[in-house]
Amino acid sequence: MRTLTELWNDDAASTGMEYALIASLVSVGIIAGLVAFAGSAVNVWTYASTAITAALN
Repeated sequence: MRTLTELWNDDAASTGMEYALIASLVSVGIIAGLVAFAGSAVNVWTYASTAITAALN
């Protein structure tokens, strides 16, 4: 029973949980940004490919 009380009062676990939550939110933000940017990146590479193909012909 004493170990449960010690774990309950330990602040290290809550700090680790907060860092994990922050890391997951940052990850979700990065993924959302990449998904939003993906369409623009495809358009840029398509334009570049078309320009190179036109220059070679």
